[in-house]
Amino acid sequence: PQCQGAGQVRSVQSTPFGRFETVRPCGQCNGEGKIIEKPCTACKGQGKVKKKRHISVRIPAGIDTGSRLRIQSEGEVGLMGGPPGDLFIVIVVKPHARFQRDGYTLICSQEIDFIQATLGAEIDIPLLGGSEHKLIVPEGTQPGDIITVKNKGIPHLHSHRSGDLKVLINVKIPTRLSKRQKELLAGFFNESEDKEANKKGLFDKLKDAMG
Repeated sequence: PQCQGAGQVRSVQSTPFGRFETVRPCGQCNGEGKIIEKPCTACKGQGKVKKKRHISVRIPAGIDTGSRLRIQSEGEVGLMGGPPGDLFIVIVVKPHARFQRDGYTLICSQEIDFIQATLGAEIDIPLLGGSEHKLIVPEGTQPGDIITVKNKGIPHLHSHRSGDLKVLINVKIPTRLSKRQKELLAGFFNESEDKEANKKGLFDKLKDAMG
């Protein structure tokens, strides 16, 4: 090229005030110092082509939708052999079949039967990581009650702490009762003359009736 590989062209001008030297990028090589005689048809002389490839990325525990991960030097390569840029990954968390997320708090529902709600019970419930936790259901638990399990929620990002798990209780009410069972249930309410007791929930009344 005109610059003889320097990438720059110098020119000298004489004026009444003296001689001035100017430096400008070489117009033949665009300042690169060399001319590609036969440009690559794939990259059109830019020195890079687009291609897909798969990389492994470590996802930290506790990350949420909208978070960004920066992977250094995994972006597009620079022009004419320049250094590559960085890759930014925007996280989208898929919905879970059992759990809902509110920040670092996990929420799930758990169905128990009529007797477990009335008398109390210990039941095994699945956790997010695949293990199980023994949930203590208090006596007289009402439909819609929430039992909090400490430190069984989402891990805090870059921390050893975890949020809580909120378990919403659903009580399965029996739909097919024998005549005798219906009479017993009706008796729980008919025998109670305490007006204050009538203000209690169904399971509180059953608990009182069972002694």
